[in-house]
Amino acid sequence: MRKRIIIPFHETMHKAIIEGNKTCTSRNKKYGNPKDYFILGENIYRLTLVLRCTLEEVASNYYKDEGFISSEDFVSMWNTLHPILGYVPTKKVYVHHFKKCITTENSIPQL
Repeated sequence: MRKRIIIPFHETMHKAIIEGNKTCTSRNKKYGNPKDYFILGENIYRLTLVLRCTLEEVASNYYKDEGFISSEDFVSMWNTLHPILGYVPTKKVYVHHFKKCITTENSIPQL
């Protein structure tokens, strides 16, 4: 069953998501399951995959999907968003992959 979820995003990431440069987000907790959806601005996004891996794996393998040019940029933003514990390579996180749903005027989004 699909459900609407809320994933809070740092304001600096909104543009990257809307432009399609950010297609996943790593979180300390699981926000949803594949086929669940969230809304950002006027766009609807559907989760396509949720997996658990270490921050080191995210920094090495998913930094581009996270919307960053380099793994160092990802680590820097993680440290900004999590100033107390910061980037711990072995920390397990949930990686939520998503894609923008196709909608047409007066149509129901294809979730």
